[in-house]
Amino acid sequence: MRVSQILLNIISNAVKFTEKGSITIHCSAEAETPHSLRAVFRIRDTGIGISAAKQASVFERFTQADAAISRKYGGSGLGLAIARELAQVMGGSIELDSKPGKGTEFLVKLPFVKASAHAEPDQPEATATTGCAGCRVLVVEDNVLNQKMTRLMLENNGYTAFGVNSGTKALSWLRKNTADLILMDIQIPGMDGYAATRKIREELGLQTPIIAITAHAFSGEKRNAWPRA
Repeated sequence: MRVSQILLNIISNAVKFTEKGSITIHCSAEAETPHSLRAVFRIRDTGIGISAAKQASVFERFTQADAAISRKYGGSGLGLAIARELAQVMGGSIELDSKPGKGTEFLVKLPFVKASAHAEPDQPEATATTGCAGCRVLVVEDNVLNQKMTRLMLENNGYTAFGVNSGTKALSWLRKNTADLILMDIQIPGMDGYAATRKIREELGLQTPIIAITAHAFSGEKRNAWPRA
């Protein structure tokens, strides 16, 4: 699960900042012994790149390389901070090589212990029931991978999930459809989650429960417009 989260966060970041070109993912093994190995994942994109002076800061919580980038692409850079922390907990590391305008490569190294050939396979965990089978949930999230993962988790728990990637599209969708719950990303390009929520309440007159999706843990965010939603 940790490996999936690490790779998902890095790949999601690559998708967000690569408007043209490609993203390649390569996996190999090194330092292999009969009982262990170190897996090496290379995630390379042809996106906007990061200057040398800003590379260290992208792994800090709530930091992006440039304020203009946050306004254009949304998000706050929390995914990379989580990815590095998870890698370090596993005894691994994440390295970064990037140049502005020429893309970025993340090098992820993670140690693994080989399973015994006679080991019993893990038993799948029981799926929790929600008591809301068929409830309609609208996910407002501009990041494609995050939106798909959120919808998948909801559907696996019995919800009927729909997705849009902007506040404007959320309003358009709600004018034609109904939802029992809305998951609203605060940091989305254009009309942000706060503005979209106010319009849902004031213009559409809907009292559908709205839950914020955000990486911002500062108390100021809690005192912002959200309590009035």
